[in-house]
Amino acid sequence: MMLSKKALHQGFENSRDGKNVGIHEFIHLFDKSDGKIDGVLKNIMGESNIEPWLYIMQSKMKEINVGDSDIREYGGTNEAEFLAVVGEYFFEKPDQMKADHPGLYNALNSFFNPLQELKEKFKYTNKYDKCPCGSGKRFGQCCMKNSSSY
Repeated sequence: MMLSKKALHQGFENSRDGKNVGIHEFIHLFDKSDGKIDGVLKNIMGESNIEPWLYIMQSKMKEINVGDSDIREYGGTNEAEFLAVVGEYFFEKPDQMKADHPGLYNALNSFFNPLQELKEKFKYTNKYDKCPCGSGKRFGQCCMKNSSSY
């Protein structure tokens, strides 16, 4: 992937405009990780979530293409661009997406933030506390030991 330095900087200068080429192109790479750039994150979604995702994606693309959506028009081009465009929206304007597109927000949140609850759970744990995972061990001898993020 090659990005224009100028476009990359512009994407992060205004974090609330819903446009970010870095996020957009990174999501395409994420999409490609299962061998296809098709708007479906098979490695992340799980089989049971693919059909509901396809329904949400097709419904929202129809809304975009008839001008009945605040999602950027480019998202109506094809499934891969839809995923990248709504990914930008999700990361740049999460509160607005949650209010205006709750089903889409919840789907993207489950794909892009699966560790959010776990991070919150471990937020105030020190190495001497019992591990929040429920093992009965001290945090320092359990999950903290096996994680580079703590």
